[in-house]
Amino acid sequence: MLRLYLSRDLIVAEKTYYKELVEKFEKELLMLPIGSISKKRIKGKDYFYHQTCKTIQERPKKSNKELPDVVKKKQITSKYLKKDDLDVMTGIKRKRFIEKSIPKLRKDLKILEQLSEKYYPYDPSEILNNLSGIYTNIPITEFNREKNKASLEWMDLKEVPNDFFAENLRHITTSGRIVRSKSEAIIANLLDSNHISYKYEVEIDIENKKCFPDFAIFRKSDNKIIYWEHFGLMSNEDYANAMLHKIDDYHSAGIILWDNLIMTADSLEGSIDAKRIDNMIKTVLLT
Repeated sequence: MLRLYLSRDLIVAEKTYYKELVEKFEKELLMLPIGSISKKRIKGKDYFYHQTCKTIQERPKKSNKELPDVVKKKQITSKYLKKDDLDVMTGIKRKRFIEKSIPKLRKDLKILEQLSEKYYPYDPSEILNNLSGIYTNIPITEFNREKNKASLEWMDLKEVPNDFFAENLRHITTSGRIVRSKSEAIIANLLDSNHISYKYEVEIDIENKKCFPDFAIFRKSDNKIIYWEHFGLMSNEDYANAMLHKIDDYHSAGIILWDNLIMTADSLEGSIDAKRIDNMIKTVLLT
């Protein structure tokens, strides 16, 4: 079962997008043609007409004290549309689409408003820290000490928004996460399809520096936290050198390649082998 990862930032971003879209649609409506399209089928051929309706004022032909001096009536006109009138047809189609979209967007906006006020993501470590003293003082057996230690370390890992090239956070995975690249989106989707829970861009301290591994996974088979770095731009020499320095930093902190660190990369041409990565996930993370 895939989990949908929500965040308050994602909800606020969606709400902002809907508001801007409603404003854009309302302005666009003013520029689109009025009226509607009708169709008649004559001798097996379709004919399209542009119908408009306007209100006119008429004086009654016969004087009647019960009737007003002026009567308002609706006057419908119908104009045959030729092939050259395609702009009118597409414009009215666009208008109908917008008229149907705006009420739906406004309804969703109300839901997002309520959600942004009331939704707080589930945080197991917060709940654990707020347990009453009687539970926090229960001793841990030596047998479970290492397992519990790893579990607590995992719960303490926080997904922290990294401001580094924040504008690249625009690729959305099938589970609703926002990541920095198409390759990361592919990896996230493969983790989801293999039912592996993960955290994206957790903050860890290495050599007095803050690092943000692309993915962190808690491997249940041995209760080990596995970090995953995916590198793109391998054709860029400066980027490749920075990648090597980063791996050295990880190594010095006890995060060892192919022990508790996975490294993948795009090809020099910028492609990614999803099949190979899926096989690696099954081999390294599910055994």
